[in-house]
Formats: sequence, C-alpha cells, structure tokens
Amino acid sequence: MGLPAFIPEDYMPDVHRRLVTYKRLSLASTDEDIEKIREEIVDCYGFVPPELENLFEAIGIRNLLAVVKGRRWYTMARTCRSNLAGKAP
Repeated sequence: MGLPAFIPEDYMPDVHRRLVTYKRLSLASTDEDIEKIREEIVDCYGFVPPELENLFEAIGIRNLLAVVKGRRWYTMARTCRSNLAGKAP
C-alpha cells in the first residue's frame, strides 16, 4: 500500500493489548467486524491516528480481495494492482 499501517505504540502502550487487537483485526472478515473493533478502540483510546486508519483500510481491502479471489495486491506509483487466483466471480 505504501502507507504506514500499524497501531502506534504511543497510542496503545500495552503490547499485549496491541497484539490482541492485531489478532482480532486479522480475523475480521466483514466491514461490520472492522467497524466494531474501531468503535471499541475509539471508546478506549479516543481519536484514531492515521496509521491505524490505514490499517483499517488495508484490512477492508484484504476482505474485498477475498471476495474476488485476490491473492496479492500491491501499489506502484498511483496504481493499485491485484493478482487473482483461478476464476474470480
């Protein structure tokens, strides 16, 4: 993606909490799952930093690619590309 996409340590200082959040995000398979996690984070920590917003977006893109059987996505300059596996719907 070319953008920083992570949970900043100074935003969520507890390493265990960050790891649990990364795990939950890795298992989030719908926009609703992502939004629920985002709301919980906002309730606990307030304003979401840009790096974390980028992570939410990256997870959302990953989920969209799963629907069309996307294997990999990457960016070059201003172009985003994806490799598809087999027959996409």
